[in-house]
Amino acid sequence: MTYAEIAASIDHLFLRPDATDDQLFAEIDVVLEHFPGVFLVRPTDVDAAVRQLDGSGVAVASVVAYPHGSATTGTKLYETRDLLRRGCQQIETVIHLGRLASRQFQYVENELLQMAEACHEKQGKLRVMLECSLLTEEQKLVACKIAKRSSVDWITATTGTATLGATQDDVRLLVRKCQPYVQVKVGQGVQNLDQLLELRELGVTRFGTTRTGVILKELRERLAKEAEQAPSGEGEA
Repeated sequence: MTYAEIAASIDHLFLRPDATDDQLFAEIDVVLEHFPGVFLVRPTDVDAAVRQLDGSGVAVASVVAYPHGSATTGTKLYETRDLLRRGCQQIETVIHLGRLASRQFQYVENELLQMAEACHEKQGKLRVMLECSLLTEEQKLVACKIAKRSSVDWITATTGTATLGATQDDVRLLVRKCQPYVQVKVGQGVQNLDQLLELRELGVTRFGTTRTGVILKELRERLAKEAEQAPSGEGEA
């Protein structure tokens, strides 16, 4: 475990609908202090984030059809291409929960496939969010199959906006059914380093959080303490 490895796996989230421009620039300062892998912002914040983070190595990501996934395919594709044109490197969308529940699986797959193609044409990545608390076991399994068939890059268990979030059993299911073809992200609610490491042990590879500074400061302190306690000469050639 290294600082760079853990930091690169973090999505620093800025999705609050009532957040101000001043708060956006304050969060950009957090990103430039700690260097997480991704800064995930609202679509209207993409231009500023791309401009301020240019050359930092932090990827800018944004959301399409968030948080309900019920926009038309044409609208989702327009939003995706517009965000990519503005400099987004990763797009996170929400699976059409109603179409999935209606067993219109071909509709859902075709939509995600077109979005994935639009992203990959521009060397971008596509993540798809589920809302596991609203899905049956069968629907979760079908969603995993669709994600793999659609060449989605990541799958996320929850949008973080539902009353009930995803459980550890949901996370285990996604890891078991999707990896290594589709990586698994926990999209919201990672509060501390121990929770992140526990999810990492389950096979999660990306972590969404608003507590990036707290987590990475804790990581620095823990690594420094481990280095102090290491036997003299450890690591020497």
